[in-house]
Amino acid sequence: MRLRNIVGNRYSGTIGKDTVASSWKGIRYLREYKVPVDPKSELQLQHRALFAKAVETWHALDPRWREIYNKAAVRMTGYNLFIREYIEAGRNGRELMIMQVPAKTPQSAERGDDGIARDIQEDAADCPDTLSSIFE
Repeated sequence: MRLRNIVGNRYSGTIGKDTVASSWKGIRYLREYKVPVDPKSELQLQHRALFAKAVETWHALDPRWREIYNKAAVRMTGYNLFIREYIEAGRNGRELMIMQVPAKTPQSAERGDDGIARDIQEDAADCPDTLSSIFE
């Protein structure tokens, strides 16, 4: 977002340390900068640690599994799919299992074939079975 003053200069983001140029529903405005609140609650710290571990695990994951997640992801990246599954498993007290290879994917169901799912199943056959193998 950019603001113009009467001289014609445009402003965007923070101006100095005290002012922020922003917009809301197309209305441009200046507001005072507020230091973000970081309560560092126990639950928030646990979630941050879980998220950091999910990212670390993704980067350590065998590239073949990353490709499988990329193929299986619908309207998101394989990275986002993996992170979502990892965090859901962690929140529910479960250990993350490598993604179950679908018999059909949403894309193949729409087309009436199982081409993508078959490709994913074939790729998965060549990959390590568990996440523990990435830390060996």
